[in-house]
Amino acid sequence: MLDNYLKIAIRKAINDKAYSLINLVGLAIGLASFLYISRYVGFEQNVDRFHTNFDHIYRLHTHLKWNEMDEIFPQTAPAVGTAISDNFAEAEFVTRIHPLPGKRMVKVGNDIYQESGILSVDSNFLKVFSFEIQSGNPDKLFDKPDRVVLTESWSKQFFGDRKGLNQTLEIDGKLFVVSGIIQDPPADSHLQYSILMSNLSDRELKYFEWSWVWCNLVTYIKLHPETLPENLEAKFPGLVRENAGYAIERITGKSIDRFFKNGNSLGYQLEPLADVYYSGYNPIGTSGSRTFVLVFGIVAFTILFLACINYTNLTTARSMNRAKEIGLRKVAGTSKNQLYLQFLIESILFSFVASILAIFIYESLNSIINSIYSIQWNLSLTHNVNYLWFILVVSFAVGIFSGIYPALYLSSFKPAGALKGLYQKGQTKSPMRNWLVGFQFVISFCIIIFTVAVNSQIRYLKNRDLGFDKENLIVINNINLLKSRNAFKEEVNKNSAVISSTLSSNIPSLNAHGELFRRMNGKQEDFIMTLIDADHDFVNTFSLNINKGENYTSNDLISQSPGVVINNKAKEILAYEDAIGQTIMGLDDGRTLRISGIIDDFDYFLSQVELRPIIIRPYIDREPENSINHLTVKISTGDLSNTIGNLEEIWKAQKPEIPFQYHFYDDIFKDMYIRQIRLGSLLTLFSGLAITIAISGLVGLISFHTKQLTKSIGIRKVFGAKTFTILALITRDFLRLFVLAFVIAIPVVNYAIKDWLETFVNKMDLSIWLFLMPGLGVIITALLTIWIQSYKSAIANPVDAMRNE
Repeated sequence: MLDNYLKIAIRKAINDKAYSLINLVGLAIGLASFLYISRYVGFEQNVDRFHTNFDHIYRLHTHLKWNEMDEIFPQTAPAVGTAISDNFAEAEFVTRIHPLPGKRMVKVGNDIYQESGILSVDSNFLKVFSFEIQSGNPDKLFDKPDRVVLTESWSKQFFGDRKGLNQTLEIDGKLFVVSGIIQDPPADSHLQYSILMSNLSDRELKYFEWSWVWCNLVTYIKLHPETLPENLEAKFPGLVRENAGYAIERITGKSIDRFFKNGNSLGYQLEPLADVYYSGYNPIGTSGSRTFVLVFGIVAFTILFLACINYTNLTTARSMNRAKEIGLRKVAGTSKNQLYLQFLIESILFSFVASILAIFIYESLNSIINSIYSIQWNLSLTHNVNYLWFILVVSFAVGIFSGIYPALYLSSFKPAGALKGLYQKGQTKSPMRNWLVGFQFVISFCIIIFTVAVNSQIRYLKNRDLGFDKENLIVINNINLLKSRNAFKEEVNKNSAVISSTLSSNIPSLNAHGELFRRMNGKQEDFIMTLIDADHDFVNTFSLNINKGENYTSNDLISQSPGVVINNKAKEILAYEDAIGQTIMGLDDGRTLRISGIIDDFDYFLSQVELRPIIIRPYIDREPENSINHLTVKISTGDLSNTIGNLEEIWKAQKPEIPFQYHFYDDIFKDMYIRQIRLGSLLTLFSGLAITIAISGLVGLISFHTKQLTKSIGIRKVFGAKTFTILALITRDFLRLFVLAFVIAIPVVNYAIKDWLETFVNKMDLSIWLFLMPGLGVIITALLTIWIQSYKSAIANPVDAMRNE
């Protein structure tokens, strides 16, 4: 019997080639899209879960309230991890990671590399995390100050086919021995690295071991299985009271009791490793978005659901063509259950054929996406053959879901009515079919409007006024490696294409240096401000607007009481009625600083966090060269390649053995939002596929609809109906359906957009056009589809339409 069902299914598919092709392609695209997105969602949800006992690993967050500052962030001071390890048995292992900022010079033999992703770690690193060691003794990897561990890829990069173990290399001029080779960090790890360096070599960390405020480490704690994190968190306030007093008093000159009495606080929170990837800013790797995972998951099921609806709609619409067949088979003794089984088997068979085509579409889609967006998610099915079982299950489920209603509907035909042709009457209108089409377009409207909103927000972030000019800026790193940074700057400024240049400790980005400053006039209070040490050309090079006072001068570079520039936010928290001429003290070097100018607030953190108080201070010209890391050069538009070539020549004149490294400043901004841009582009791609599936189903449905109305159209034309009137008649009911779907979609997608925008510090204003334009675009596309499909019937000769009447 089964082979008979298969023969009938194949015969019907061949006889109705057009409808079968529409169904097959729509279902295959829906399956391929669902499979790809579900693989991506699965990839995102499994980040960091490969670590042994990952559910017992936590990242430590600092909650610091200091006068006007009240923030929670994922960095901690050095003394915190040590105190937790020494005082609490609940912590099985504590590991502290210090990400070394920027690119570091790595010298291997005569070859020099500029490498980022270097982490300073302690001996507990691999007791907390389960990264695989390829070679070396796991217990002795970081037991000496001169030890480093390389990833497999960087070991091959540095040493080729030679074994990297026990080889030597230099990092920033210091000699290290390779004590081990570790696996490359998996793509599904929030923690990314290239070189792991023993923190016994970290001079900066050694200097600040006493500190509870120098928050530049990332601390992870692996708890004993029986320990509840909230129980450990409850002990943190006592830990701070007992251990942080010396650090607080050393920095502020006030006791810890006075510190807390003034309304300040210092606390810590535990964040599960499973949440780290999704918590926003990540100092040592990548971060993701639960919102995007949720949206893509909804889109995956939506696309598959749309494809299933197409199959259901077209199958039930074509039911009248099979009415007499069903009547005859029932008269011949075929039971209702046998017919039901037959139609269900047809649907399942169709789904399996579509899944085979979907696999080819999937692999092509994966290759295209990886190529266009430079994404390496390893989502190819060849990397996980077991996923084929998932495909079979999904295919079977789709066959059941899309075929169950047509099977129930068709098997319910009564023999007498079917043979008399009663089921061919009124089949052009079906409440169920209209409901399904309407639901398709509700979903389509939601997807396309949300996609437009995502891309609009990303475009808003890219184009918004940051308060400084990010165009035509070239950033040259590693200035501290030159013989003379000032001589280099002077030579650079001689180039006619250079408008200005500035030496600075850091530039607007996520890499910030917070420092304590004390208000000297009136009530003495301490405030944490973002500090930029720079020469007097910083304001001009970044086109910052001085709204009051003036910039400091080159003479301030050698002054013990130099002028400084602060932003409006800093002026607010200092609470000076007239800040110009007032003094503050930098608690890091003890210098008294005179406020010479106030600049408009600018977005130092590139829309990632709220505006912060910022102070731009003259660096000490006689201090060691390594405190200033960047030369930012503002150039005019012109012969760019010649300008860069000239800068490289100046560099080589001072440091020929080190490669000239530069980047355009706006690339920092692009890199910061590259993930959102890629995901926005992918969302556009898949929303386009969703609309395509909905429209393709509409094409088949309208084609069938107009075919059934052929004689009705002929009669109307005989009585003088115009072509436009015929098209309007066919379109009327569908237009009502589309408008209703659009009205239903608006409040749903409006809620989703507002909820998503809350994850941004800076967000665009919602406009009615954000909803109307994509909505009207979908409606117009659908109407054009209907008119194109209906036009041939509307202009046909009525005699031909009525010939067989």
